[in-house]
Amino acid sequence: MSDPREASPFQPGVRVAIDRGIYGYEEGIVEKVYKTGRFVLKGSTQQWRPFQPGYNSHWCAEETGPRGWHSYLARVWDAEADQEIAEKKAAAERRRRLFVVKQAVNNLRPESVSEELVASLEVALARTEAK
Repeated sequence: MSDPREASPFQPGVRVAIDRGIYGYEEGIVEKVYKTGRFVLKGSTQQWRPFQPGYNSHWCAEETGPRGWHSYLARVWDAEADQEIAEKKAAAERRRRLFVVKQAVNNLRPESVSEELVASLEVALARTEAK
């Protein structure tokens, strides 16, 4: 039987990205790898279990023990992870901006709305519906 530590990319000193859901990403460094392939990050005692979710997909790791409401995933922080994290951050910022715009439009008083504003909103909505 092969050593599970050999196949896993989670080796001591490797930089990992921890997906904390709505809280964004956190950086960690692998400190120690156990015989089972599990590892701990610097400054923590929490063990992580590495796995490869599917054929030709990137390796991930999940926290061991009771998960409760949160199940965070870690992956090796490489160029592909950098790109994915940047895309997710941009999408989250777009959602935040959309929420702010929706709130602002919802709070508009009818007497303060000009014809130009209504026309520009209609044009913007027509563009999104056309896509």
